[in-house]
Amino acid sequence: MLFTTLFIGIIFYSIIVKLGEILGLSSEVSPGQIGAIGTAANIGVAVGTQLFRRIKDASAPMLVLIGLALAAIGYVGAATSGSLALTSVSVVVACIGFGILLPTMFTWVLQLLPNTVRGRGTGLWTGVFFFGQFFAPVLAAMLQSKLGGLENVLLLFAGLCAVGMVLAATRLRGAASLQTR
Repeated sequence: MLFTTLFIGIIFYSIIVKLGEILGLSSEVSPGQIGAIGTAANIGVAVGTQLFRRIKDASAPMLVLIGLALAAIGYVGAATSGSLALTSVSVVVACIGFGILLPTMFTWVLQLLPNTVRGRGTGLWTGVFFFGQFFAPVLAAMLQSKLGGLENVLLLFAGLCAVGMVLAATRLRGAASLQTR
């Protein structure tokens, strides 16, 4: 669970910390445009959390699958887009997926932890998630030089999201709703 949380923290924050550079792949952008699109991306996270409220009766693996699917679509769109508008929409789509993933992972962790260690467990979960925030730009920069550009990093992250989707799909059978545990 913590490895999954670290991964989600990295993919979540990679979009945020690399936003200007991601937008610059398709067009020259001003600081004002980056700020406006960043605002839209953050609204996308809020929209995702509202979607979570509506679909929270699904199982955690299904919600993870949906969140990762949206993240993968967003990453592919951002990597391959030739226009600022499509790149912006792709970033927002990924952020909607993140908005589903965050409450899903936290709720799932809470269900798995016994009451006696819930405080320590959620503290550890939060620490790992925010380690992803710290590690995201370091990893993205390292991969950028090794893979030949940010586009390839974004496609790698999309591929890793797809792998996560397959893993989540393998856990669907017999998985209980987040509401029934």
